[in-house]
Amino acid sequence: ADLQEFDSDFIDNVDSAIMDHVCRMLGCARSDIRGIVPLKQGLTNLSFAFEVKGRRYAYRHPGVGSDAFIRRSAEVAAESIAYDLGLDRSFIFEDVTDGWKLSHFIAAREPFDGRNAAHVDAMAAARALHASGAVVERSADPLKDAESYLEALSADRRISFRDFPEMHEQARRLHAFLARTESGIVLSHGDFCADNLILGNEGLCVIDWERAGMTWPEVDP
Repeated sequence: ADLQEFDSDFIDNVDSAIMDHVCRMLGCARSDIRGIVPLKQGLTNLSFAFEVKGRRYAYRHPGVGSDAFIRRSAEVAAESIAYDLGLDRSFIFEDVTDGWKLSHFIAAREPFDGRNAAHVDAMAAARALHASGAVVERSADPLKDAESYLEALSADRRISFRDFPEMHEQARRLHAFLARTESGIVLSHGDFCADNLILGNEGLCVIDWERAGMTWPEVDP
């Protein structure tokens, strides 16, 4: 964005597949892309907001190595289901092969606060996901997923939390409890954190469906 301010022809001349994706999906010229602002909430992806002809959008480019943990076909299927249910009004398109995604930018009216009863009540809309009967081709066992991450990270010697063994044991006990429940396996989001719950002018919008899959509904708060 700084370079664009310095050189108005920068966007037109830069060699970037990202800009090509945006122009193809929105039917615009590179010169129409303005107001690029990085979105830093994500842990593994490159994301930014931008404006084209007076409308705000968001673009996500998957981080290096993320495809080793994310099944894009399941993510795309879950996003489409969430869009149809009215849970994610931001979704426009995701490339199932390369993982890049284009979305409408949803401005937050206020930050989500799990201690605010009104905000928690807004999450009741997400129960429609569990009750939808929808199915995606991904079994999302939270403990097995976490242990696969642990194995990958341990290979690079990046696990150094002193209380990790205790946390791991607590996770195993919780997993055993969930396995005994009779709530069944349903489509769940899998990552209901504050960054993924946007309270906009039209209500709650649930974004980031990378972890979505078939699991216990208790995985979502």
